[in-house]
Amino acid sequence: MGAAAYLLSREEADAALLDSPYDTLEAAIHARLDLFRVPRRVLEGRRRLRDHARFPETHAVRPLDRVPHLLCPTLFLFAPRDLWLGPEVRARFTQALAPASTLELLARGGHQHLHEEWRQRALRFVDERLAAPRGNPANRDRG
Repeated sequence: MGAAAYLLSREEADAALLDSPYDTLEAAIHARLDLFRVPRRVLEGRRRLRDHARFPETHAVRPLDRVPHLLCPTLFLFAPRDLWLGPEVRARFTQALAPASTLELLARGGHQHLHEEWRQRALRFVDERLAAPRGNPANRDRG
């Protein structure tokens, strides 16, 4: 959810590492309902509640739409066995990538894939993009 929130904020950091964002809120809701075998008719009740203006229009929440407009280096990491985000979601992100963005697929894992490969790829990205420039006074010994 944090990666999607970043995309929806319309603000950019100097660089961003986005772990498995959903493409649309509607698709994210459907994936969860399907995984837990909850009937889709449950959404009908939510739609009726929408008439009371308390709930957002889920079809309008689309983090994917921000991806082509990213200007700063952004790494999208996805896992191959993610039950929430299948290959079709990764394909949509791949097609939407801005020139400053990269998408990498981990070799293993599911949605909660915080294992050594994820850590190594994240650290490599941070080292490459956010390392302080040489000669920066903050890097010098203060002895």
